[in-house]
Amino acid sequence: MTRQTKRLLFFCLLIGLGSVAFAQDTALLRLQRLPDDTAKANRLLAFARTYFGIDNKKAIEILEQGQKLSEQLHYDLGLAVAYKRIGYIHGQEGAYQDAINYYRLALNYYRNTKNVADVLAIYNNMGANLRQLGRVDSAIHYYMEGIERIEATDLEKESKSTKQDLLTTYALLNTNVSSLYGTMENVPKALAYGEKAIAAAKKLGDTSQLVLALVSVSHANEVKKDFASGLNYAREAVRLAKLQDEPIALSKSYHLLSICYTGLGNLDSAIYAAQRSMQLAKESDRQLYITSFLDLADAYHEKKEYRKEEALLMQGLKELQAVNNMAFYGRNLYEKLANTKYALGDYKAAFDFFEKSIAYKDSTLSEENRETVAKLETQYQTAEKEKVISENKLQLAQKDLQLQKNRNYMYYTLAALVVALLIAALLFIRARHKRRLHQKELKAIQQQKELQLLQALMQGEEKERSRIAKDLHDGVAGMLAAVKMHFSSMPMADELESTEGYRQGMKLLNEATQEVRKTSHNLMPEVLLQHGLDEALRRYCASVNNSRTLHIEYDSWGEVDRFDDGFELSVYRIVQELVNNIIKHSQATQAMVQLTQQKDLLSISIEDNGVGFSNDGGKEGMGLRSLQSRIKAMNGKLEVEASEQSGVSAYLEFDVAELKKEILTVHD
Repeated sequence: MTRQTKRLLFFCLLIGLGSVAFAQDTALLRLQRLPDDTAKANRLLAFARTYFGIDNKKAIEILEQGQKLSEQLHYDLGLAVAYKRIGYIHGQEGAYQDAINYYRLALNYYRNTKNVADVLAIYNNMGANLRQLGRVDSAIHYYMEGIERIEATDLEKESKSTKQDLLTTYALLNTNVSSLYGTMENVPKALAYGEKAIAAAKKLGDTSQLVLALVSVSHANEVKKDFASGLNYAREAVRLAKLQDEPIALSKSYHLLSICYTGLGNLDSAIYAAQRSMQLAKESDRQLYITSFLDLADAYHEKKEYRKEEALLMQGLKELQAVNNMAFYGRNLYEKLANTKYALGDYKAAFDFFEKSIAYKDSTLSEENRETVAKLETQYQTAEKEKVISENKLQLAQKDLQLQKNRNYMYYTLAALVVALLIAALLFIRARHKRRLHQKELKAIQQQKELQLLQALMQGEEKERSRIAKDLHDGVAGMLAAVKMHFSSMPMADELESTEGYRQGMKLLNEATQEVRKTSHNLMPEVLLQHGLDEALRRYCASVNNSRTLHIEYDSWGEVDRFDDGFELSVYRIVQELVNNIIKHSQATQAMVQLTQQKDLLSISIEDNGVGFSNDGGKEGMGLRSLQSRIKAMNGKLEVEASEQSGVSAYLEFDVAELKKEILTVHD
């Protein structure tokens, strides 16, 4: 083909692309001129999909137009679809937290619709995005929400197509749960959910879903070190994937096949399987492609072909930029390079690569912190602007009021004296009443500002606790693990294990790691996010009961709902502070914590049989005033009865009418 011919084809291609873009823009203009109704909103949301993967920025702009129109029309389904599709785009671009936030907004509006399939799709997508962020427990929670919703549905009453869709989703969700439990090394649950997925896929006759389920069960057996069983499942997955001609499913199957062959010592077969997985995933799934790099590196390492492993991993580093989850894969590649260099006797390079793996992780955390700070700063600037606008409006209102008064005075002077006196008296009374109302409004605004400031401080404290918990868990705990690894890899490690000092040092390292993890979980209790306030308080009181000097009895009455995460965490911290005061100051031997919910009223009673205190404005009084302020900011109230002769009794009460989380259920 001549250069002139190539140029001609290139210009033709440009003309064709320009024609398509022009046609799309023309179609969008026609849509925007339509009357503002739900039909227009639906057409905008559907038209945005034509830009998916081509111009995601343009797609989001069109979806936001549909969203704003749906807001004006109070069209819940339109809002749900808009938020769902914006979340999908963010997830595809690797902005996993933004995707999760939009999916949560979509769920709020899907509650008012009957789109069960869309709700289940959101559960699955939220789980996938949470999994990318490493929040495995939360991912399992949303997958389980979908499973429970399908299991509660009478499938025999559904249409054939709906039943088919629900069973397909059911198999997929069970596969995802099995995979995550395998990652968490909870083998029994991984196998149980994997077998449920296999059974559902076979019942459907869905070979594609059956391959994924077989891969998840193979992974669970590989985690259990039962490589023979894992190999059987992986082989069956490879066989079915070849029949379906699905490269990604086949790549995943070869991935598990390679791991199992490596575990069984069949290293040549492991190398072949890893290479096949790489070939299949290279153009379509970059993360799976890098994973296959790691499989091949493991096989070379076991075969002691360290030079080949080193060359492969260095190539993998060049491929890393195309992967969304760079922190995970970068850390693994650098760790494997450290092990390879160590095996080759290049200890300096091994140490350098190991440090890079840790720095890679720390840099990601720092970036997250920077993004959080930027968001907080934006929120603060917005609040300041709103404050200035409110003050300007107040000044204008005062000027208008003064002008109105001046006009009234001119009219009244023209009237008779008696009428003027009566009107003047009425104006005086009216002005005084308005002044009092104005003063009340100003006082209310000031109180609202103080409450907002206190709420911001409380949110800041919880975010700081979360940051410290992450730093402890991911930073200090990681460094302790690295120290332990270095001690274990010392040339004289076998001889040192017989010495008392070495054993004591390793014991102290283990205890320090446990203490760091315990402190991290105390700072940010995962059980609160997973199971709610009732279960979190129950487990906290149970943990305090380990003390020999104090017994705490916990009880709850009524069906305690789930509430907003921030509210539950604040109440948990308040109860935690009151119980800590009992432990530190009361000298009590018995205490009681009781949680009660009656309709929209949540109440908490905390009592002890300690020495009590005199509320004379000392340290205890300052602490109570701080608690009173925090509880007031949450629209609650606190009553405390105490004396120096008896214990302390605290009663908390909150109106939770607007704070409940609704549980989604499927209706016939």
